[in-house]
Amino acid sequence: MKYKILITGKNDSVIDGFFTKMGDQFEVLSTSSRYEDMAGHMNYFAPDIFVYCLYKESQERINKVAGIKRRLSQSGVPFVTIGAKEDCAQFEADAPGVSDLTLCLPLTANVVREEIIKLIQKSKAAPAENISMSAAKPSTPAENINMSAAKPSAPAGNANASAAKPSVPAASDASKTTKRRELSEGLIREALTSDEAYEEMIYALERKLDLLEAGSTRRKHVLVVDDDSMMLKLMKEYLHEKYDVATALNGKIALKFLERKQTDLILLDYEMPGENGPAVLEQLRASVDTRDIPVIFLTGVTEGKKIQEALALKPQSYLLKPIQRGKLMEAIGKVIG
Repeated sequence: MKYKILITGKNDSVIDGFFTKMGDQFEVLSTSSRYEDMAGHMNYFAPDIFVYCLYKESQERINKVAGIKRRLSQSGVPFVTIGAKEDCAQFEADAPGVSDLTLCLPLTANVVREEIIKLIQKSKAAPAENISMSAAKPSTPAENINMSAAKPSAPAGNANASAAKPSVPAASDASKTTKRRELSEGLIREALTSDEAYEEMIYALERKLDLLEAGSTRRKHVLVVDDDSMMLKLMKEYLHEKYDVATALNGKIALKFLERKQTDLILLDYEMPGENGPAVLEQLRASVDTRDIPVIFLTGVTEGKKIQEALALKPQSYLLKPIQRGKLMEAIGKVIG
């Protein structure tokens, strides 16, 4: 009998590996990051394990996927994360204690298969026990022939900082935990009539409070889109000390970049050959994956009518060229901190 794996995430190469290289041991079904999809697939697929294939996941997406943890725990289904070391570290920082097993790539398909089967068997043998396992050690480069975290490289300047694991509030503070639980219950109990929905909401709120208390050390990321290479260089010089920065010479490159990576803010040139800033912004707002990304226009246009046209597109802000570093940092700070 094949073990069933419910799988999600943005790391397509790893997901493909489960379908193509492990079909002899696993029956694999992919799902989205929407809670309704994950819960629905759990109901009719009845997986033996849940696998999250990480690749530059946003904190919002991590929070969505981690929200299924309580239902998994109630069903005795382990939660596994797999991805590059920095992605696994970021997940642990954003959702501490959620993953029962962390697999840091590069690893061979055989190693991944063995670790997952071992965890499934352990969970089935003793479902009431703590089934967490330490992360598997990466294989040497010579062994890494099947599974890979490889993805298209980011444009020059996109040097994301490694995630640092924040400190976790002391578990011994029973009084604080009890009061927080009582507050959570009091605020939510009247709004939810389903016991299942109530438990899910309590879990999500508590985990959010843990994250707020622990804090976050992740540097914010900014994508600069401008057809002037000198302007891109200047923006990187202005921003690199506080933010991770990626650059794109036109809207097409920027949209391609956003298919694989996340950003916290886009600095978008208003006037570019081909697709101008408004056309790019329209495409961003039309996609569910990019519509909520804040945008600040960079423009050399000083004509009042043109400025009103830019503001009608509802960017978070706009800055007139030549860009002054002080005003740039102030504008970005108001939007993403």
